[in-house]
Amino acid sequence: MYIKKYFGGKYEKKTIYLATLVLSFGLFGSLLGGSVAFADKQEPYGDITHTSDSEGYIHFDPEGNIVESNLGSNTNKKARPAINHASGRWVYFSELYDWGRGKKGHSNHYSSRYPRHGAKAKVGSRSQIANAGPRQWAFATAHGRTFDTFSCWYNPTNWY
Repeated sequence: MYIKKYFGGKYEKKTIYLATLVLSFGLFGSLLGGSVAFADKQEPYGDITHTSDSEGYIHFDPEGNIVESNLGSNTNKKARPAINHASGRWVYFSELYDWGRGKKGHSNHYSSRYPRHGAKAKVGSRSQIANAGPRQWAFATAHGRTFDTFSCWYNPTNWY
């Protein structure tokens, strides 16, 4: 491929080896993109099913696998990152950020019925609590290190 460049009143032809350029960007992009894509999301394992208005919690290991929960689970399936229950919805997930050097844990709860409800997220030893009123989301996000464990809770009928 030829590109014409204008230098001092005349055009010069410069040959660009497009294949080399594309391959170098492709290799560099795949290295960055691959690591970013890997670090963006950790898929938890263990299917959680829950429909009552009782409190719930899930504890994950550093790889994102469910290790403990008070909700019914089947560890042969991938976990759903959202649970619909009698009065609302609970959404939970963890993600890596800062090129995989940190982890964020999210526990978000919505209630359509109760005047108070809450969510709690914990990554490593750091935790955050969020409370909200009816027909509002309670967003709790905790930050920690990459290999910290993630835990999340929700209370559909009261504040934390």
